[in-house]
Amino acid sequence: MHLKNTKLNIIDDIAQADFLIQLSDNEGYCYSIVEALNLHVPVVVTPIPVFKEIGLDDTNSITLEFDCSNIMDVAKQIANKEFHFDYKPVEDSWDKILIPGPSKYQQELKSKYLVRATNAYNDLHVKDAELGFKPEPGHEWSISKKRYDFLNGGNPRKAKFVELVKIIPPQEQEGAKI
Repeated sequence: MHLKNTKLNIIDDIAQADFLIQLSDNEGYCYSIVEALNLHVPVVVTPIPVFKEIGLDDTNSITLEFDCSNIMDVAKQIANKEFHFDYKPVEDSWDKILIPGPSKYQQELKSKYLVRATNAYNDLHVKDAELGFKPEPGHEWSISKKRYDFLNGGNPRKAKFVELVKIIPPQEQEGAKI
């Protein structure tokens, strides 16, 4: 099994796609479809009400029936249909709700996380892949945010191998240029 880490921004992946396929029997508000439509990437969907609410129509989508009774028609449309986008996103007021200003996410990715090993390494008989050894409880070392997220429960075992001691922002890291 190959474990692929999560990715916050998939816009480039969607932009390179020929289609985005979302076959669901229930959705709230499907952000991946909205992203695709904004990028003029057509979508293949099942007939659920929310898709009409977010602006899907014959100019930007193909609908596959739940029982797949129109699968051959859908296959032909995927191969031959020309799409003429006139997509306008639904108006919202998120800009008034969310905190204004640029995202701090990229800056957070540059931070280091000083962590302390928990008993999970011993309990699960696991050697840390990056350290090359099984750290004893209380052992402290510095890791990236991505690694912290993995060791703090974002792994297939859902185990918390570390606890956070402190976050070290980029400007406080050794050799930082201010």
